[in-house]
Amino acid sequence: MITYSKYGIRVADVYYGAAEPAPLRGVDVIRHLQSPTEIEGASCTAFQTIVIDLNRPQADLFQSFKKGTRYEIRRAAEKDGIQERFWGETGGAALDRFVEFYDRFALDKRLPKANRPKLRELAGAAALVLSSAEQADGEAIVWHAYVLAAERARLFHSASCFRSLQDAQSRQRIGRANRYLHWRDMLHFKQAGIRLLDMGGWYDGFQDPERLRINAFKEEFGGTLVKSFNLEAGITWKGRAVVRLARLVRRWRS
Repeated sequence: MITYSKYGIRVADVYYGAAEPAPLRGVDVIRHLQSPTEIEGASCTAFQTIVIDLNRPQADLFQSFKKGTRYEIRRAAEKDGIQERFWGETGGAALDRFVEFYDRFALDKRLPKANRPKLRELAGAAALVLSSAEQADGEAIVWHAYVLAAERARLFHSASCFRSLQDAQSRQRIGRANRYLHWRDMLHFKQAGIRLLDMGGWYDGFQDPERLRINAFKEEFGGTLVKSFNLEAGITWKGRAVVRLARLVRRWRS
């Protein structure tokens, strides 16, 4: 379980159907993320994601990628000189570097900034993994952040700087670096005994072109589409009010 504060509300996240710890002191809202089943009395939203089995032999895993993706990964390593870096200590300076990079990316894409308190809690619980793809000069051009829980590594954030570049060659090189880093992430987790890699969600709609492009990118790496549920339940009066408000907002947007 990971606890953190958001807008003055204390939230506890429980992953993949794990049992709730008891008692939950000082928590306003409990969220069951990617639970295999629904929970009575909780606000529920269906969630789909692509899950990749890391127990397979390395050659089989690589062969399951699309042909063009395998080419892009090889070119990133052999011709572009891209190197991966895994950050052993994900708090402190490493987290600051990631957040600075991600916030620039988020501003460009008009996304919310990184939730630094949650990232700190994840790092403190040894549940956060950061990786980056670097050019020969040491400049990081892609960052990935993962949440580790229950033998699963879930992609939490992925950020790259290609949107600010004008020339097509640089954008293509960063696209290759991103694919290469995903592959190296898989190998890192496989060697660490992690059973599954979760690509962090899959859009089940048809109207958002950007999210459909992200779907297509994730599908390049093979895997299986899996349905689960995200659930929220208020524990305190503040928590119950927040959950009700969130439910109303979702209905209004749908």
